[in-house]
Parts: sequence; structure tokens; C-alpha cells
Amino acid sequence: MPKRAFEADPSVLRRLREAVRDDLAGAGIDDDALEDVILCVHEACMNAMQHGRGRLHVGWAVAPGEVRVEVCDEGDGAPLPAADGVPDAGQQSGRGLFLIRRLTHRFETSLDGGARCLAFAVPLHAGTGRPGPLESAGFFSAN
Repeated sequence: MPKRAFEADPSVLRRLREAVRDDLAGAGIDDDALEDVILCVHEACMNAMQHGRGRLHVGWAVAPGEVRVEVCDEGDGAPLPAADGVPDAGQQSGRGLFLIRRLTHRFETSLDGGARCLAFAVPLHAGTGRPGPLESAGFFSAN
């Protein structure tokens, strides 16, 4: 997938969100799923800006049934946290990767040389991602 390079500066996030929206508008993605993609791209980039180094390399593409996204930084090679659990209410940060895991149906992290990469796939239709922690625990099961 082709990637675009962006400075690791929060001021570029608006331009990046607009680029994702412009590229994916009219690609058969429902509005809620498009907003999920944009939120996940934003959160992945914020994570890279806070915890990585160098420029960001961001790519996205429509594939059968999903939008695939990859965000890489020129980081120090430290792996990204797993973000498997529900963040503690008292935490000041740490919700970005949690949100991405909940809105996507595939999520992985990798090291590519010194670069840290986060790849995920958002279903083309909202509501078909991973179940949230309450659904997983059977909280919403029909009785």
C-alpha cells in the first residue's frame, strides 16, 4: 500500500484526516465506518507522535470488505503496548490503542528495522468490528 509521509506534529492531523476522508469518500464505505477509520488514523498518529520518533508514514487502501491502514514512525524500536485491557479510569492517557482495537476487526503491531508500525483493518460497514469488553463478557446477551 502506498504511504504518505507527514511531520510528527499535531498541526498536520487535520490535513491528514481530510486526506483520508477525501480519498475514501465514495468508496462504498458507510458514513459510520468512515468516521471509525478517521478516528483510528488520528489515534494511531497521536500515539506515534507521543511515543515514537521521526516522520510518520501513513497508508490506507480499500480492500474487499475493509479499509486497511498502516501507521509507522521512525521510532526507537521499542514495541507498542498490547492495549488488550480496558484502560483504568484514572489513567491520563492510554485510550487510543484501546479504541483502535475496539473499532477494528484486525490489529497488529510490528517492528520494521527501527520503525514501529501499527496496522489495522476497519470493516466497510460500522458495527462489524471486535466486540467491546461488555459484549465479550456477555453483558448484553439476550435472556
